[in-house]
Amino acid sequence: MKQRQRRRINIDVFTGIVAALALVIVSLLLVIAAGIAYAGTHAPHAPEAVQLLPRSHFVPPPFADLTPAAETPVVAETLAPMASAAVVEVVAATNVNPLDEWLTVQPLPMPDWNAIQLAAKDPAPLASSYRPMIRDAALARSLSPELVEAIARVESDFNPYEVSEKGALGLLQVMPETGARFGVARERLFDPKDNIAAGTAYLAWLRDHYRGDLDLILAAYNAGEGAVDHHGGIPPFRETQQYVKRVRAAVRQLEAQVKRIRS
Repeated sequence: MKQRQRRRINIDVFTGIVAALALVIVSLLLVIAAGIAYAGTHAPHAPEAVQLLPRSHFVPPPFADLTPAAETPVVAETLAPMASAAVVEVVAATNVNPLDEWLTVQPLPMPDWNAIQLAAKDPAPLASSYRPMIRDAALARSLSPELVEAIARVESDFNPYEVSEKGALGLLQVMPETGARFGVARERLFDPKDNIAAGTAYLAWLRDHYRGDLDLILAAYNAGEGAVDHHGGIPPFRETQQYVKRVRAAVRQLEAQVKRIRS
């Protein structure tokens, strides 16, 4: 009796497995058939839909069930919001220029066109080409040409388009306020001749103000005469103290070169 019951159980299990496999196979066949039918009915319209969008803005649809939506209402309800979101995203992408939107939030700083034009005309000539200009401007103000050249070397390394973090401009790193003080507008400070004219005018004023004391002249040229007057001498700024030493060393080097040439 027990053996017959076991056989019946085994037969029932086997029958259930076969039935389940049959259902799986039938389901797969239905899915494949539905997919073929779906592709046949929708494929002719696909190129037109794709052509409505530029290539860069086309967004592939999310993965979806291949069975018709009418037979699977749950799938249709799930995919509808996703499809709507995709359409909204594509339409937004076609109607909004991301660059314009970004520029309205964060405008780009405008370049200094005067400096760019000067750079295009004169690609940073050698320091020796400035010597006649420096010499003429220095002697016109009764200044040492070696001093002015040394300042140009330390300040900008003879780069007429140099701009410091504090806003000093050009060959002698003249602040726009200082240039205006001596009749040279900001946009002209990238011109070597005008920059040297403004820088030497300021140096001559400092020489008279500090009665020829070179250390105070150089300290004021670097930190401003207000800082020198406030501290009653070279300000306790490491940058200014090093600046005075560097310019003095450059002056000695240039004077030695001149002496060798003359001898």
